[in-house]
Amino acid sequence: MKEAPKAENLKTAAVYIIADPDNEKETAAPNYMTEAYATIVADWVKAGGVLVLFGNDSTNCELDRFNILAEKFGIRFNKDNRLVVQDPHFEQGQVNVNAGNPVFKTAKNVYIKGISSNSHSARRNHT
Repeated sequence: MKEAPKAENLKTAAVYIIADPDNEKETAAPNYMTEAYATIVADWVKAGGVLVLFGNDSTNCELDRFNILAEKFGIRFNKDNRLVVQDPHFEQGQVNVNAGNPVFKTAKNVYIKGISSNSHSARRNHT
């Protein structure tokens, strides 16, 4: 979606994916998560929607506001960098995909270049 999450535009979605939320370093005007948006998305999930959150490492991803939404589900993306791959050695981040994988049906490998760890959050409003 190019617009902020609203009950109207989520109505037609089966899955809502937020990947690598931008920070000021990457985008002049990043679209940040707010409490109001997080409540709308959490209510949509509670009604049957599927939410997928992909947080990058803390250097390349805005995590403070991203966590407003994640914490609605008891998850917190930590401000750390794990699985750091040294350019140009991308093979360091290679993960083999077994045949028959239900998500990566045709892929043989995926690459992870950097992630943040996550932990349980004390704040949990929706299940």
